[in-house]
Amino acid sequence: MPKEVWVPQKLEELGKQLGVTGVKGTSKIGLKTLPENSIEVYLKSQDDIKKLTEHVGNVPYIVARSEDWKVIPAEHLVAAVPKDSGTKILMKTNEPEEAKAFLYALELGVDGVYVEKSDNLREICSILEPVPGVIELVDAKVKGVEVGTILGARVCVDFTDYLYPGEGILVGSSSNFLLLPHAETFKNPWVEPRPFRVNAGDIHTYVSAGHQKTKYLSEIEGGDVLPVVNYKGKTRLMQIGRVKIEKRLLIKIMAEYDGIEGHTFLQYAETVGLVSSDGSMLPTTKIKPGKLVKAYVRREVGEMHIGTFVPKGFLVEK
Repeated sequence: MPKEVWVPQKLEELGKQLGVTGVKGTSKIGLKTLPENSIEVYLKSQDDIKKLTEHVGNVPYIVARSEDWKVIPAEHLVAAVPKDSGTKILMKTNEPEEAKAFLYALELGVDGVYVEKSDNLREICSILEPVPGVIELVDAKVKGVEVGTILGARVCVDFTDYLYPGEGILVGSSSNFLLLPHAETFKNPWVEPRPFRVNAGDIHTYVSAGHQKTKYLSEIEGGDVLPVVNYKGKTRLMQIGRVKIEKRLLIKIMAEYDGIEGHTFLQYAETVGLVSSDGSMLPTTKIKPGKLVKAYVRREVGEMHIGTFVPKGFLVEK
C-alpha cells in the first residue's frame, strides 16, 4: 500500500502541487479530507499505546505525536495496530529524517505522516515518491559481443541488504535500452558469493534511478538509493553502502528488441553476467549471439538531461 502525507488547511495549495493525500479540516480546492471521526493521541509511554488500541477498528485514522522518543513509539504502533484492522496510523512530523524512520518502522512502517509546517514538506513528499511495483521487461536478443583489448574502469555497487537470484539493476549505454546485470548471489568453487553486490559495468554507463531518471555509474556513492529489479520486473528500493571502482577487462554486449538496439559494457569474468530470460545468470564469458537477456526498452525517442528523460524528435546513440 502507498504511504500517505496529510497537511493542515493552511498548506493545502502547496500540498496540491506536491500531490499530498489530503488535508485535515475542510478542503477549499477539492482535496480529500481527513475523516472527522479520526482521533489524535499524544504518546508518552507504553501505556498510551495500550490505550489507543481500544480505538483500533473503530476509527479510520489515529494521528499520533511523540516528543522525545520517536522511533521506538512508532515501532510499538506498527506492532500494535494490524494492517488489516481498518485503522490507519499517521505520525506527526516536520522532519525528513523522522519521516523516514516512521515510514520504515519494523519494515512495514506506519501508514503515513501528518506535516504541519511547509519548511520540509517538499522533501518529505519526495521520500514517498512511488517506484513502480512492477516494470515491463522484455527478452532482448544478443546480437554480438566484443571483448576489449585494454582495461576500463568498472563499477561494483554494494548494497546494504541482501540481493536474491534473478535480481540486478538496470544499466546501459543508452537510457532507452537498459540491460539487467545479475547480482553475485551464486556459489562457485573459486569465489564466495557477494549477495550484496552488482558488478554493474563501466563508469560512463547509465543506471536507472527510477521515475524515468538515470545517473551515471561514476556519480553514485554510498548512501544513494537505487531500484533493484528482478527478472519478472518486480522492483524494490535499496540503499548503496559502497561503490567500488577498479580497472578490469570489459566486454561490450550488443542486444536488440523489435528493431531497437542497445549495448552495455560489463567486466569479462565468470562471476559477472546478465539476467537471462528465465531469471538465471548468463556469465559474460558465455554470452553469445542469439541468447535472450532481460532488458527495459523505451520506444519514445528522447535524451537524458541531468538525469531526467526529455522527449525529442531525433537522437542517435551508438
